[in-house]
Amino acid sequence: MGIEVSLNQLQPGDILFWGIKGQSYHDAIYLGNNKYIHAPEPGDVVKVVDMQWFKPDYARRILTDQSSTR
Repeated sequence: MGIEVSLNQLQPGDILFWGIKGQSYHDAIYLGNNKYIHAPEPGDVVKVVDMQWFKPDYARRILTDQSSTR
């Protein structure tokens, strides 16, 4: 779903992935300002993290400007 976006062109709401495309092992939601929100592991609390500590491998944008206004 969605379109692939460069990690240099991220917008809040983009979905971040770690691992090989089609076989990712982790995902998160980009918040802006180089930060994302994720649940690190089962049983842990949801955290906001700076991307410099755990950089994703790729990202996808699910909503476009047009679809988010509907």
